Amino acid sequence: MCERKLEEEGNFSEGKKNRVRERVGRYMEKYGTDDLLVEAPIGEREEYLKRARNFYRSYPDKLHKITEKKINKNPEKKHEILLKRAETVPSKGATPGEGDIRLLAECIRLSETPIPGVWRISLLSNDSDFLWFSSDIEREFGIKIHDI
Repeated sequence: MCERKLEEEGNFSEGKKNRVRERVGRYMEKYGTDDLLVEAPIGEREEYLKRARNFYRSYPDKLHKITEKKINKNPEKKHEILLKRAETVPSKGATPGEGDIRLLAECIRLSETPIPGVWRISLLSNDSDFLWFSSDIEREFGIKIHDI
């Protein structure tokens, strides 16, 4: 994720990209999960996916504003953005893209899994689908969202 974003941001110098890589690497060394004994990732655990979707669907106005901002940023991708966010099927209610839903569902699962030495799950993101809901996600699930 970090590498892809660095490549998309063409205005970063190679030195700045390397500094970001180093900082993320140090963070992962200190806080990484390689040594934790945790069951397999979310897979198809529907109850967590459903909770994540229902959470976002309870904020339709906020989601619509985020969608408008994303479309204004990339008007040529309007149809793709609407399809990804399920805004073309109003009866179901809009949600962020499936990747964001799966990520929040995995965070919900981890926050409810007793993990020795871990007392809180945090998510580092620069995505408005998480940042605009940071206090709501923390209140609802106890998951802290950090802007990067």
